[in-house]
Amino acid sequence: MERYINIHSHHLPPSDEEVWTIINIQEREYSFRPTTNFTSNIKGSLGIHPWYIDSLNYKNQFMNVESMLTQNQYVAIGEAGLDRNINTPLNLQIEIFTRQIEWSEKYRLPMIIHCVRAFQDIIDIRKKLKPQMSWIFHGFNHKKSFYQLLVDNGCFISIGTSILNSKSVLNSYFQDIDLSRLFLETDDKDISIKTIYDKIMFLKSIDLESLISAFQKNYNKTFLKP
Repeated sequence: MERYINIHSHHLPPSDEEVWTIINIQEREYSFRPTTNFTSNIKGSLGIHPWYIDSLNYKNQFMNVESMLTQNQYVAIGEAGLDRNINTPLNLQIEIFTRQIEWSEKYRLPMIIHCVRAFQDIIDIRKKLKPQMSWIFHGFNHKKSFYQLLVDNGCFISIGTSILNSKSVLNSYFQDIDLSRLFLETDDKDISIKTIYDKIMFLKSIDLESLISAFQKNYNKTFLKP
């Protein structure tokens, strides 16, 4: 296992053996096939993002994604989730999200969650379905009450470059964030994950080895299949 963990990225990392990265593969067309070559330190997550739901052909998207999941190349489902800021009907989003939860349980893969104005909706689904695999809400930058809702329901959060902004809402309560429920990511930003690690070390007054150890434990709990 490499030293640094980047839980969610849309870019291939530089050739740095110290970084373990999950590249997000988005199913935008049901005929799509990813070309990323995975390695020991570059892995993939695969899912149907709410933005790219094909309302007419989503069942073909289902077949395409599941056929790729059977290849055992992926370490997570996602991005998957709900977004109340888009035109796709919420009931259709829920149907597609629920199917991806089924895949997560079937293939024993954690989920990387995209959530916009739908935290309670997603937690209600979680309570109803009682999934066993971990859920990671990526790109988290919300007020403390939402953080508490997620961790109280057994979820992880993943934060990225928002923490570098001293005016972000996260900075107002970051000392209260439990490292055992946290991952870090670069998302679609062209930045080194090490920059975010450095910021967390400063905010938490923690040394690098202790931080790496904390995230390694989170990785072990989340990604190592029993």
